[in-house]
Amino acid sequence: MSGTENPYQASGVPLPVYVRPPAPLVVKMAVALYVFAFLTQIARALLNGLDAPELSVPAWLLVAGFVGGISWALLRGMQWARMWIAFLTFLPVVTLATQAPWMRPFPDDWLLTAGVIARIAVGVMMFLPSARAWFAPVRRAGAA
Repeated sequence: MSGTENPYQASGVPLPVYVRPPAPLVVKMAVALYVFAFLTQIARALLNGLDAPELSVPAWLLVAGFVGGISWALLRGMQWARMWIAFLTFLPVVTLATQAPWMRPFPDDWLLTAGVIARIAVGVMMFLPSARAWFAPVRRAGAA
């Protein structure tokens, strides 16, 4: 080592380039349905009246932050968000199965029906081929 070389200097090697195509339409539609399901819950709470116990502004703000974070993670291709959606899809399926009389889901509450169906659709969309490819690990450019 010569006296002029600095061993702590960063190398001039460029960082690897990661190839990430834009989010597929299926993922964008799933995020839109996910937000729609959340908005139907807010609409139900507002229609039940401002004194309804399910209308707590801090709780709704917390849930809105959660929905926004999961939506952002889905659009960024983060696998954990996809698994979280898949796990949480189980809850609307159980709700639909237990609350719905034989093939007549929630006849008195169309907002609840729309929200539950939207959440189930989001869970199904996470396993379509283009969504599965989106959540696959990112490969470096030029790597086999």
